[in-house]
Amino acid sequence: MQLPKFIGLTKESEEHLADAFMLVANKHEKNSQVRDMCKQLADWSHSNLKALAPLIEKFGAEAADGPDRLRSALFHGDHIGGVGLVRHLQDLSLLARQAELNWTALLQCAEDLPDAELESASLAAIEINNKQTAWLETEIKSTAPNAILVDPEMSSALRASLPKTPTPAATFEIVWAPLGGGLLMIAVGISAWLAGMPWLIPSLGPS
Repeated sequence: MQLPKFIGLTKESEEHLADAFMLVANKHEKNSQVRDMCKQLADWSHSNLKALAPLIEKFGAEAADGPDRLRSALFHGDHIGGVGLVRHLQDLSLLARQAELNWTALLQCAEDLPDAELESASLAAIEINNKQTAWLETEIKSTAPNAILVDPEMSSALRASLPKTPTPAATFEIVWAPLGGGLLMIAVGISAWLAGMPWLIPSLGPS
């Protein structure tokens, strides 16, 4: 049975979603509406994780790499100002939709088993995910016209995009790119060593 694997997939997707909401809250800290609402939506994802805990005890959970692949593809680039907010809201929408679809799959499993506890938790979580997605879509609709059609003053946009309160999610973003690049270089080096090929060491200056 693959249910433990999909429960693990759902757990990781909600964890990534909660962290991403806190990341956006930090990046747009001066926008009080976005900041406060993202923090609230992160709490909602944490409530979904709490509801998932007894199901993990009951069915088990296995690690899955699906949410990691999606999360690693999002929130890249210097997204500043209103356009940056729209891009971040779009990225959040993808993560929220992924979490909702995972819970939907669990709901169908609950109906087939049948299992009332799994069904109840899935229905409640889907409702929360729908509320998260609805707020994101509303915020995109209200932010996009002014952000896309009006050119902002660059220095003001940069100042507004600098987070004032470091969070674990924001710190993670700072080290994400260099850490990933370093790991790739190590992997290439090990592969060359195992194949008996010489190491190529480029100048560190241009690197």
